[in-house]
Amino acid sequence: MTDKKHIDGRSDILSNELIKEISDRKHAQNLLSVFVKYAPGAIALFDREMKFLVVSDRWYRDYDLSENDITGSSYYDVFSGATDKHKWESYHQRALKGEKLRNEEDRLIKEDGNVIWLKWEMLPWFDKFGVIGGVIMSTEVITHKKKLEDDYRKSRQLLEMAIETGQIGFWHWMEQNNRLEWNDQMFRLFEFDESDFTGDGETFFDIIHPDDEARVRGLLNRAIAERGQYHTQYRVICKSGVKKFKEHGKVFLDDGLLRMTGICQEISELNLS
Repeated sequence: MTDKKHIDGRSDILSNELIKEISDRKHAQNLLSVFVKYAPGAIALFDREMKFLVVSDRWYRDYDLSENDITGSSYYDVFSGATDKHKWESYHQRALKGEKLRNEEDRLIKEDGNVIWLKWEMLPWFDKFGVIGGVIMSTEVITHKKKLEDDYRKSRQLLEMAIETGQIGFWHWMEQNNRLEWNDQMFRLFEFDESDFTGDGETFFDIIHPDDEARVRGLLNRAIAERGQYHTQYRVICKSGVKKFKEHGKVFLDDGLLRMTGICQEISELNLS
């Protein structure tokens, strides 16, 4: 058979070599059925009409089918409520024509609107005469992982809104290469031209008020030495004049590399004490 194109990369959930080796043997379908039944993952074996021949125990658990024997049933009957079943039908037909398909992140939309996020792979299987007998499909439910990613994305969006609304700047500094990074708000607060920013850790001390430099430098050095944190206030010489800021910084260790992260907010309208 001609090895057609995957949806995304090569197969690693289902081994092409294993499928071929089993399929070439005398009792190909029986051996393949045993493999599917006792596989640790969610795997199902279908005939050419997409009827379930063998289903692994994990498949039953992942799709909450533990009380139903779906052997002999059509995929489209078992998932009859799925609102995107035409998409899955097109995948099945492609596999039945010899394609090996894979998707790292796809979704199955249930009748009630709930979404099951999946990582899946689909391959044709062959009988002892080398004819495509159906499809073997492996899936991994990644709904929980997707929820965590979505929650993180939403949290980041809310944080970004809070930072923008509160006009808060934040920065990161790496001891390894004395590299300093500012967010956009830092450039606006300090009225600093981004094109003039070298990213060197000394950049900050080039614009801080001379009367505050020694004190602030001492606080940062002590926080680094003690792997601690600090709160301080200082003045910065900006293009429009001297501005006052408050800042909180904290030291972290990432894989043995020391970094410092801080947030900065203008308090020019307040008294600097």
